[in-house]
Amino acid sequence: MPRTATLGVSILPGASTMPTRPRMPLLLAGLFLTLPLRAPACHLDPGLMSQPPESRLPALVSCADEGHPQAWLILADHYLHGAGVARDPATAAEYYLLAAQAGIPRAQLQYGLMLLDGEGVTQDSNEALEWIFRAQAQGYAPAARVFEYLMAHPEPLDC
Repeated sequence: MPRTATLGVSILPGASTMPTRPRMPLLLAGLFLTLPLRAPACHLDPGLMSQPPESRLPALVSCADEGHPQAWLILADHYLHGAGVARDPATAAEYYLLAAQAGIPRAQLQYGLMLLDGEGVTQDSNEALEWIFRAQAQGYAPAARVFEYLMAHPEPLDC
């Protein structure tokens, strides 16, 4: 049975058929296993954010566990500011990184700022600039202002 990658590209020579659902290969002990890929079933209710922070956390955690980038971003904000949870910059940084890797510019900027300050993560100006630049490259105006400022005032940078 042919195995296909997420984009439907055959990963075994000679394979020519496409499955009806995208499948992802998983190599385990020399055997190919396939797991169906699913988009997150979670839908963040627009009214969710009007609820008190501690009331919305179960829904956010559920969505985050399903791989919902917006839930990662919101949870990161909660942990950074201590909204409904104990303030935990390290956990906030983990969630910001997930959202940043998913391409959310606000998360890219925030993760870059945390790297710049060493808040919740090991301070790293080079990586900070990379994340801030990624957000700026997507046209995110706050990131463009921060990037411009850092280029004009490089004193806090260790690179």
